[in-house]
Amino acid sequence: MEKAEIKKTARRIAKTLNETNYHAIRQIQRLIEHVGLDFVEEHVAETQRIEAEGGMMTHDGKLRRTAGGVLFHIIKPKLTPEICDLIFPPPDWKKRRAKTKSKQQDSEKKASPSKLKDGVKTTKTIAKLNERLSAENIEQDELKKLQTAAETLRQRIAEMEVKGQKGVKMTRTLLKKTEKQIAALEAK
Repeated sequence: MEKAEIKKTARRIAKTLNETNYHAIRQIQRLIEHVGLDFVEEHVAETQRIEAEGGMMTHDGKLRRTAGGVLFHIIKPKLTPEICDLIFPPPDWKKRRAKTKSKQQDSEKKASPSKLKDGVKTTKTIAKLNERLSAENIEQDELKKLQTAAETLRQRIAEMEVKGQKGVKMTRTLLKKTEKQIAALEAK
């Protein structure tokens, strides 16, 4: 298989799984290159079956995996460590650390000392405020994701009931858990 054909096939599979993340598409491409299209398509079919039955939660049970995440989760244990490292390369922590430090330094420059109500100049207080704002933004993003997931689950339940598919009970359970998470975030 030529590289262009592999890319095209990886995009087609990603589209089938509603996966838009660039890194996930690249991992699908590497899977095709290293273990073959037949192996990948066999597991895509299994992924679609799992999704039709209500999907798969993450290890901590707090979030539902994306279809691509389900695919990678069921394929990973079947790969040798060498192949696994080629497809799912370990993160370069030094580069990540450098980026994080750079971002922190940039935010510290932006949060230069300024007068507060009591007239005290302090960078620490500004940093704490920035942390709170960041945490609030993360919570808002999480809330939006959960609300979208809940709506998707409601639609899926309706479709499953119309088609008489199995897994409605499991999907309702996922919906209840998602709604509890939404309520907990809204209560904060």
